[in-house]
Amino acid sequence: MKTYSESRSQWSSGRAYLLVTIGAIVGLGNIIQFPIFVTQYGGLFILFYVLCELAVAIPLLFAELMIGRCGKQNAVGSIAIVSMESNANRQWRYLGWFFCLISLLTLSYYTVQAAFSLGYVAGFVKTLLSVGIIDKTTIVPIHDVMKNFFTLEFFFIIFLIATMCVIVRGINRGLEKISAIVVPTYFIILIMLAFYTDIQGGNFLASLKILFSIHSDQSIFTILLAAMGYAFFKLNVGMGTMIVYGSYLPYSTSLGRSTAIIVIFDAVISLLAYFVIYPLMLQSNDFSANLSNHHIIYLFSNMPNGVLVAAFFFLAAVLAAWTCTIAMAEMVTVTLVERFNVTRFKAVIIVFICAVIIGSFAALTHTDLIHIMLFNHLQLQGITRNMTSNILTPIAAILIAIFSGWVMNKNISQTELNFNLILYKIWLFLTRIAPIFLMTMLGIALLILLI
Repeated sequence: MKTYSESRSQWSSGRAYLLVTIGAIVGLGNIIQFPIFVTQYGGLFILFYVLCELAVAIPLLFAELMIGRCGKQNAVGSIAIVSMESNANRQWRYLGWFFCLISLLTLSYYTVQAAFSLGYVAGFVKTLLSVGIIDKTTIVPIHDVMKNFFTLEFFFIIFLIATMCVIVRGINRGLEKISAIVVPTYFIILIMLAFYTDIQGGNFLASLKILFSIHSDQSIFTILLAAMGYAFFKLNVGMGTMIVYGSYLPYSTSLGRSTAIIVIFDAVISLLAYFVIYPLMLQSNDFSANLSNHHIIYLFSNMPNGVLVAAFFFLAAVLAAWTCTIAMAEMVTVTLVERFNVTRFKAVIIVFICAVIIGSFAALTHTDLIHIMLFNHLQLQGITRNMTSNILTPIAAILIAIFSGWVMNKNISQTELNFNLILYKIWLFLTRIAPIFLMTMLGIALLILLI
């Protein structure tokens, strides 16, 4: 085992690790979902989100990174090694396969969501080429992407191919090089758009006020569940991707310092996206309760150069989603490579085929070809997404909390985390009580889904 770990690829530098991990964590949730949640739930969502991150998501993020760096393998192998060194039951390795399932399912439906943004960018570019940049252009949803399965499938396949082209090149020539370009690019785009929307009449103080508003028409449980799901999905907790990324991490990198930088950057990106979207809502006086990534398109209609601004906004969303899907695909790919001794190219082909099959079905549920209503008047696409993010992911998080907090040898976890005694005891306490909180929220999620 030791020889294998020494010959395994690692992140080339701390800076490369930060960029790649930021790319894995920042995604459509930051750029589209966060502004929607804040608009719907106000500052109460912010409060619950911060509490969920500090009390549950960040401690479990540390746990996954620690397990990966200790095991120096994929999620299955790392958990198996840590189990063996802790004199625990090696059946815990099946938790790694559960992570693979969640990552594959998430990759499939998440890529479909990213395909919408890619289709919008293509539509905006087409409009710019035909109309040009004028003060105001009516923007309407691109119905071909929203309703036509074959159009949506085309953009879905293109996006998935782009993801796999990065994965096949490995972590140094693929993930690191792409992240070094993509992450700074969408960061700069969002900064520019936030300043532009504010200059064009956006009320910064009014937008800031909503962040501290604690009243909402929604129930506290609904907001708490949304905050928990967002906090978990944002930090990729419960999918095993951080175990894989941690396995590439050299011992010279500080887990505490690097994770703090990553979490702060994640929050900054979310706020930048919010300060792009909410000022547009103020300008158009449109505070629709059904705000979605499709409805956001309308908001750009009432501002100068709206098509160009919309094109850049959804380009930032596409770039952020790209690095996010790369992390999910890498998790499954490296597991196939190391557990079944196949080449990276063959593993990429297998992941691609599986994702196409699952994702194509998800794409069908977004069109009129399949329109099935299930529990609580939710469409099939809603059930698929909620089952993964609100049911399977919390179950995996409960198991990883039990494993790292109660099963893993404390000497190993303290050595890997390299925290001082007080911080380590805080981490251990939060990790050990996390299953209670998670099981409560899982029960609420099931009730909301079924009743």
